[in-house]
Amino acid sequence: MPLDSSAPQGNTKNQSIIGRTIAQRGGWEVVSFFSLVASLGMLLFAGYHLGTQPALKFDQRIALYLGIALLTIYSLYLVATSRRSLYLGERGVVVNGHPLAFAEIAAFTYTSDHEGGYGIYTHSHHSLAIEQKTTPSRPLKFHWTSTTKDQPDIDAALSRLSEHLATEIYQAIAKGDSVVWTNECILQPEGLKVSRRGDLPVSIAYSDAAFLVEDANEGRLVLRDQSTGNDALRCRQGERNARPVLIAVRLLALRSQSEQPS
Repeated sequence: MPLDSSAPQGNTKNQSIIGRTIAQRGGWEVVSFFSLVASLGMLLFAGYHLGTQPALKFDQRIALYLGIALLTIYSLYLVATSRRSLYLGERGVVVNGHPLAFAEIAAFTYTSDHEGGYGIYTHSHHSLAIEQKTTPSRPLKFHWTSTTKDQPDIDAALSRLSEHLATEIYQAIAKGDSVVWTNECILQPEGLKVSRRGDLPVSIAYSDAAFLVEDANEGRLVLRDQSTGNDALRCRQGERNARPVLIAVRLLALRSQSEQPS
């Protein structure tokens, strides 16, 4: 559910990193919430038992005191960690209290799965994973549920992040570096190299590369080589860094077209 504040919970340091907040989500983790209720219930039971059983032996009282102390610590831990929050800003993000500037982000993955039955839409599950440049193997993850398919504020915020990452990809290619997108596709200075299992590698010039929507409902894309009309690769719109790569490919296509002799 949306949070009330338009700033990262009053944290001016976080706000200075991410700028104006464009989109925000927050809520309680369901599993942690029920664990908290259960632990508080056991805590009340232990306290009631201690107060109504004055004839308890010394070792029994010690065990109850220890149990109450441990349950109190566990309950405080759940309160501290059960609340999840996501802020997407003009130049950074805050995921569960962890601020990251765009320059610290290596990639992101955003997926939406829509649920329903008998042709009637009911709700959507959304998932966002942010990879840091320093620790790409440990992405920051955030999940939420909505009753609407479209998330315009999230899309607007991720568009800004996509433009930043696309610029980094473009600059890397312009310097002569290669950028790995997926296990099957690499962006190289001369074009896209697609290597699918069981097939010979295919090279596609940026000016000939076109990403087309194959299935809007499933969010599937197809990479087509316009010089041959062949489809070289299929992927989901929620693929890791899909949005930045599509923008970068368009920019590289424009550059290659401008470099061609008139």
